[in-house]
Amino acid sequence: MQQVYISPEAVNNITEIVSSNLKDSVFLVRGKKSYESTGARKKIDFLLKDVKITEFFDFTVNPKIEEAEVGFEMFEKSGADIIIAIGGGSVIDMAKIIKFLSVTKRKKSIPLIAIPTTAGTGSEATHFAVVYINGKKESYARDFLLPEVAIIDANFLKSQSIYQKTVSGLDAFAQSIESFWSIHSTEESLKYSEKGIKLVWENLKEAVEGEEKALINLAEGSYYAGKAINITKTTAPHALSYGFTSLVGLPHGHAVSLFLPYFIRFHKKMIDSDCNDVRGVDFVKNKMKTISEFLNVDFSDLDSAVLRFYKELNISISFSELKIDENIYFKALSGVSNERLVNNPAKISKEVLKEIFDFNNNLIFNLLK
Repeated sequence: MQQVYISPEAVNNITEIVSSNLKDSVFLVRGKKSYESTGARKKIDFLLKDVKITEFFDFTVNPKIEEAEVGFEMFEKSGADIIIAIGGGSVIDMAKIIKFLSVTKRKKSIPLIAIPTTAGTGSEATHFAVVYINGKKESYARDFLLPEVAIIDANFLKSQSIYQKTVSGLDAFAQSIESFWSIHSTEESLKYSEKGIKLVWENLKEAVEGEEKALINLAEGSYYAGKAINITKTTAPHALSYGFTSLVGLPHGHAVSLFLPYFIRFHKKMIDSDCNDVRGVDFVKNKMKTISEFLNVDFSDLDSAVLRFYKELNISISFSELKIDENIYFKALSGVSNERLVNNPAKISKEVLKEIFDFNNNLIFNLLK
């Protein structure tokens, strides 16, 4: 079972965690700039001053397998007996991939401590990792990739820009909602996604503005969003988003946000022929009604309420404003993740994809009136 620390100054537990495991050599996977800007270096240098640390940070935002191989070789040479990942989702994913290589190549499982410096990816709470192989996004899923320890310290989130905090939080929001309506939802996952939905919805705006308690709640919400998708995985909004990051350059959380309002609307009005969940249309629609209760908005107004939420956060999903024309849109959709798409409660046709473009390009303004 994963050991979790969620509190301000939670990172202070790392000294005891490392010493209690009788570890005296650490392989540290970190961000290039965030390690300094978040204050993580100062804390780790002090807390692990008696421990040998080998740092690995020379990899791209979307980790490539070749970079992971370099990291694995460094890890092997370091003689480290524990891996610590401090950074965003890509950093934690890189640490997981290095652990994957250690297990598959050397049959040696190494304890992994994950310390996120963003609130949104939930990677510290999942058993899968993303890596690019020959330019194609691949996902590794193994039980042993779930970090043995997750340290959620909201102090590391303070240095992020307003935009970074916003889109990271919206990623957690989408994860929570997608997990809630996923065809793989369970009683356990529903509890986690409910916590994630409520914590992000109620705290993101204040957290972005710098309110400390809200930032702590946002970090917790992101963790529970990760726990939810660890069971269910994500659905259509995530599945369709990836090309909009690689081709258009939108950060992941913003790219996912492009699709969430449309699918809220689509699932509200779902008919039998659209349904992909064996539990039936009524089951899915009841879930949508429950989501509206979590957000304390009228069911009929649910999609518009989320659009207004975006507007309050200064996040646009208008394709015309983002200069995404129909050609760019369909080209970006070539990066779709079918693995995530099949988890969606509604079937996705070519007509639906065209509807999404029209919705984001035109209908959004009517909904906001």
